[in-house]
Amino acid sequence: MRKSFITIAAAVLLLSSCGTNPKVNSEHVRMAGDSLIVNTEVLGASIEGYRGAVPLEVVVIKGKIADIRVLPNDETPRYLNRVMYGLKDKWLGKTISKAYKTEVDAVSGATYTSEAIISNMKLALEELQKK
Repeated sequence: MRKSFITIAAAVLLLSSCGTNPKVNSEHVRMAGDSLIVNTEVLGASIEGYRGAVPLEVVVIKGKIADIRVLPNDETPRYLNRVMYGLKDKWLGKTISKAYKTEVDAVSGATYTSEAIISNMKLALEELQKK
């Protein structure tokens, strides 16, 4: 009885691992339903805006950038919102390779924050290109 339980448990583990994507690095990239999500909190830890790190989550659905979320940070909300309003549409809806090739300029008046977001986005896109 115990031997058959161990055999069944091993089979379940083997079968459950067959459905995972071996190309997804769970440290920075994870699957959520049909979305691939990159988190730059660790990748871009040394990239700083005006008041510190500005990590992102970049969501890809069917090979296209579907959303860009700013994770908790110390930037001034007014400037951060201005930057995201000015930058987000530059990448949304594009494939990973097109988004990576897109030339994006900093938003005037919020240069440090803009540059941090642009750098984090580039890191996320580089990570996605590995997948």
